[in-house]
Amino acid sequence: MSKSSYYDWDSITEDDESIRAGLEHANAPVMLAALAHLTGDLNLLRGDIQIDMRRAHDLQCGISEAQQAEVRRMALDALTAYRDRGCPPLEPLGPEALHEILRFITGQEMNDDYVEFLMEESEFASDDAYGLRGFEHIPDSVKRDFHVVIVGAGMSGLLAGYRLRQAGIAFTIVERRAEVGGTWLDNAYPGCRVDNPSHVFEYSFARYDWPQYFCSQPVLRDYFARCATDFGLRPNIRFEHEVEGAAYDEASGIWTVRLRDKHGVTSELEANALISAVGQLNQPRLPDIEGRDEFEGPAFHSARWDTSLDLTGKRVAVIGTGASAMQLVPEVAAQASEVLVFQRTPPWIYPAAHYRTDVPEGVHWLINHVPYYARWNHFLLFWLDGEGLYASATKDPEWPHQERSVSESNEALRDLMIDSIKREMGEHHELVETAIPYYPPCGKRLLVDDGTWYRTLTRDDVQLVTDPIERITSDGLLTKSGVQHDVDVMVYATGFYARRFLWPMEIKGKGGRDLREHWGDDPRAYLGVVVPGYPNLFCLYGPNTNIVITGSTIFFSECGVRYVMGCLKLLLENGHHSLECRQDVHDAYNEIIDEGSLQVAWGAPNVRSWYKNKAGRVTQNWPFKLLEYWRRTKTTNPADFHFS
Repeated sequence: MSKSSYYDWDSITEDDESIRAGLEHANAPVMLAALAHLTGDLNLLRGDIQIDMRRAHDLQCGISEAQQAEVRRMALDALTAYRDRGCPPLEPLGPEALHEILRFITGQEMNDDYVEFLMEESEFASDDAYGLRGFEHIPDSVKRDFHVVIVGAGMSGLLAGYRLRQAGIAFTIVERRAEVGGTWLDNAYPGCRVDNPSHVFEYSFARYDWPQYFCSQPVLRDYFARCATDFGLRPNIRFEHEVEGAAYDEASGIWTVRLRDKHGVTSELEANALISAVGQLNQPRLPDIEGRDEFEGPAFHSARWDTSLDLTGKRVAVIGTGASAMQLVPEVAAQASEVLVFQRTPPWIYPAAHYRTDVPEGVHWLINHVPYYARWNHFLLFWLDGEGLYASATKDPEWPHQERSVSESNEALRDLMIDSIKREMGEHHELVETAIPYYPPCGKRLLVDDGTWYRTLTRDDVQLVTDPIERITSDGLLTKSGVQHDVDVMVYATGFYARRFLWPMEIKGKGGRDLREHWGDDPRAYLGVVVPGYPNLFCLYGPNTNIVITGSTIFFSECGVRYVMGCLKLLLENGHHSLECRQDVHDAYNEIIDEGSLQVAWGAPNVRSWYKNKAGRVTQNWPFKLLEYWRRTKTTNPADFHFS
């Protein structure tokens, strides 16, 4: 990373005109919060300029053009005065002042827990929001003799390694690929990018001045690769080795982990603790369509993109209309002679004008020079991307239109996205009707786009096919109406085996019980992390820690890793060789999860998705606000475990 802390800022040395030019790119709510923080003048937040969260989709939160100009004028006066004073160190604001800024930028009052949570997440309270506590008192010899095996060198695996390295605990990361990055290494299809704002999709200890508002796959791949190098993790990574399985020995409290390298040679590692960081979206799922092996042309999953293939002049079929398809189809359409998109269920897409654009130099200047601007920018994006949308997904049992939305707020979100469809597709009325989902918004992952997807579907050389596929033939696809669609290339944008947690590894806990058999079609874990019967096994991005609208997977992994480190601290400082989650604690927690899932859009009975198992239970997603997961994972309660 370019700075020791991304939230440090450089002194302002530019002249007035250069500062004025940078301020043309200012976000008014963020700038007002930063000015109040810089000057200590809270009256800036008590005037006529107030935000309206009902209009938060424009990121200026309803602040008018004239008011934005007034904010820029105030900022120019404050920043030039700060420059002329020599940019002196600033005194921290007290909790009451920070609370008032929070109230302004969110448009609502908050309790003390919320204030503590949000202050920590945006690092007003600490330079490392999820840093370690208490490991310095544990003897180094004890930590060196305790060995942890981490499966996977993706985002969560690198995070776990970083924290273990900080704590001085011995660890080995096992990675099946030849490089780090996980999903950002696997998914190299054209147009691949993150659907969280880049400035919240980052480690708390490795803030970065992102080049794009929603960064593309190459940028994210390089970010994680750079983190692995900069934080000294590479010597601990065993590349091109795959974990076949692991077995727990009750007498010794040791996990024996079986590995296989790229040549098929097997070996073993012993571990006092085993951390699975394989994620939920790492095993591509091909559709169960008759004749799939009969197609004679190139055919591959989007996560296994054939980079050697030239699509110029080709007729390409893309099966699926989820996030991957939405991103790759516009890129493929720019090369192919024709693209056929086979849709089973249309997605809800939240409009974001900056989805494919670079961050202007003026915004970089603001982030790097205006005191506290980066922090408040992170905060606003974190709020809007997570807690701010939660109300739109919460079910109101009195709402009369449950078949299309789950509440008045959910209906307003639906109207916003339908307006976007109509605006982008114009006079293509049949396509508009085809593009409007039948299920409530937030019933499935809310996609993000700048309208490119909808505009691409209106192209003459792109055809949206909603006729169900009957079978795949040697030349293409036959639909149920009897139409044969001949194509040269077939792309499966059909998702992953997300419910197969830790698959295909064979994990055997106490009594040799296989975790796959134990879970079956109904994976459950306490806090998504620990499972009764499997001591010292920890899952990151485990059951019910996926997201639909609230936050990023990095947030959940940061919380999860902090919880795992709390578990390891309990073991090391008390001389235990294992801890195991209590069954009653696990069961009571999952009852709360199941009840919560019924209160949100993705748990609605009329929503079919990969989030649910065959019985209709949501196995993937967190049903509450981010605050609740942060609160539950912040400390590790010894009473939740059996120790030996």
